[in-house]
Amino acid sequence: MDYKDTKLLVFLSTFSKEELSEFEKFLESPYFKKGRDPLPLFKALKKFHPFESDKFNEESVFKEIYPGQNFEDKNSKNTLRSLSSYLLKSVEDFLYISRLRDNKVLRNRTLLTEILERNLTKQFEQYMKSAIEEQESEEIISGVNNLEKYHLEGINARYYSTMLDMEKYFAHISKSVEHISSHFWIDFINTAKSVLIAKNNFHLSEGKEFIDKILDATNMENILTIHEGSPNHAHISFHYQIYRHLESHGKEDNYETAKQIFFQSKAGMGRHDKVYHYSDLINIFQMRMTKEGLDSKRELFNLINACLEDKAYKLSDDDFMHPLFYRNAILCADYLKETEWAYSFIDNYSSELKPELRENLQLYSRALIDYAAGNFEDSLLNISKVKYNLVEFKTDIKILMMRIFYELELLDQADSTIDSLRHLVRSTENLDNDYKKAFSNYIKFYTRLLKLKIDEPKNRSEELNFISEEIRQEKILLQRIWLNEKLEEMASGEN
Repeated sequence: MDYKDTKLLVFLSTFSKEELSEFEKFLESPYFKKGRDPLPLFKALKKFHPFESDKFNEESVFKEIYPGQNFEDKNSKNTLRSLSSYLLKSVEDFLYISRLRDNKVLRNRTLLTEILERNLTKQFEQYMKSAIEEQESEEIISGVNNLEKYHLEGINARYYSTMLDMEKYFAHISKSVEHISSHFWIDFINTAKSVLIAKNNFHLSEGKEFIDKILDATNMENILTIHEGSPNHAHISFHYQIYRHLESHGKEDNYETAKQIFFQSKAGMGRHDKVYHYSDLINIFQMRMTKEGLDSKRELFNLINACLEDKAYKLSDDDFMHPLFYRNAILCADYLKETEWAYSFIDNYSSELKPELRENLQLYSRALIDYAAGNFEDSLLNISKVKYNLVEFKTDIKILMMRIFYELELLDQADSTIDSLRHLVRSTENLDNDYKKAFSNYIKFYTRLLKLKIDEPKNRSEELNFISEEIRQEKILLQRIWLNEKLEEMASGEN
């Protein structure tokens, strides 16, 4: 194994400058010094951080610590490696203690347990009150945490048992069961959703999972009734309706019910929960449209706008906007011809993308909207500068290039891009069969329209009618609106 790939170096390579400084102070503290002192090794390694130089190796570190000694000596190597083990243990302790220090909720729970262990009952209620307030504040940022509430209620029950207040003991025990039940059902149904998505999108085994067996043995309507009136009822109901939507392959009433539940209860939700609920709605809505061939994206556009207004497109102000959310917003605006909205979105939100994605996504988005505005040369100029590795963006780019080549009547370029798109779709394993069929149908109709546009045969009107009827009957199809627009243009003599 290369020295850079050792566990110690891999861990240390993730440290920021501030963390390196904090870790050095940690190593200098007498409280944490046990066994051999790994500080000299750390100081030597720190000079090479983040360990990217070709000259960096185990021997160079050895010479920093033991100048003049022979690295080839077996005992010397063993000494260095023993010291490395001590330093790795210190790294692990530092990561754990840093996380515990930053996690106020876990810190409070640990402190409460210690208070009970030491029989400091006079101080308990004051610390419990602070712990509950801290936990509620944390939920605003990180979402509902029923598991933590379960732990706190259990500690509370233990306290009242110690105080021989059995009425409050049983009240808190009952509350702890309610929280663990909510935690289980929310987590369970979320996992069931993920399994269904995996089966649908990645063609996994259709055999009975453990999850399926639990669902078969459970009356979820009764579970929802039990939780009715609790703060968690909306969360459990929402996830269950989304699950039912997936299970039934897109029944609209389940989706609409989930959306209604969310919008009626979102005012009381923290940002974290809003992010994941919006994500479910947007993703499921797009799946529903693709499966059922719906033409209108107005509902999706409204969801995206609501998500932007609630700042629920990222978990915190320090996070980046997900590139697929950005992409979906632009594609939706293009579909609905919301040109001014799209330009405003590009100007206002591109800075929230990861720096390495920013320029390419801006170029692609401007190319798409320039095309919609009829500025085909500008669109071609922008799209020709875009470079992407993600399959979703590769297909977007090729589709837009095909549209530009159609308008500019660049037949050779169009043919080349068609071949490239066809190969990309066929070779992409994680693209489900419906999407592959939708791409294939789009290519088929695009090719026929391009031929009619270039050749202008005498029977063009008759052929346009045939194509129009075939498009109308085809349920799984990308770019339906664009294809119909081009049909209408040719039929009216505009093209």
